[in-house]
Amino acid sequence: MEQLARLRLPVEQVFVTENETNALAFPEHPRPVLLFGQGYALDLLGQIPWLAQQPLYYWGDIDTHGFAILNRLRAHLPHVRSMLMDSATLLQHHELWGREPADKRCTRQLLQLTDSERTLYQALRDNQFRGPDNQPVEHLRFEQEHVRFNWLQRYLRQI
Repeated sequence: MEQLARLRLPVEQVFVTENETNALAFPEHPRPVLLFGQGYALDLLGQIPWLAQQPLYYWGDIDTHGFAILNRLRAHLPHVRSMLMDSATLLQHHELWGREPADKRCTRQLLQLTDSERTLYQALRDNQFRGPDNQPVEHLRFEQEHVRFNWLQRYLRQI
């Protein structure tokens, strides 16, 4: 971690992802740095001073723990923006939804989320989503590695 903290890289944006597949398949983008967040261990990223000076994006799962991890990262790096952790991404990929283990869900208040992130988190936490068949979907989870490549490319062109 000390070596990473001392680096001075010519980067334009930093992306933190929880999934190795996403990092390996990340499309070309001008001068990015990709970091693996390693779940709740990403607290260590707060010890890297140059991250506070860079545009920083966190790409986690759209589930209760994805938002809990984002919340925790913001405690160290308040300027971090969520990436593809929104209702549009979730709804666009409904056929790829999964289930979060009931005994592993986060249900506490997350105070570091933006209003739109908090609204989505609460809807997930409170099982407010319905599937295409209009049936309630309990413990909804959408894993980041299932985001379609063209959806990711379109997002990156907009930032």
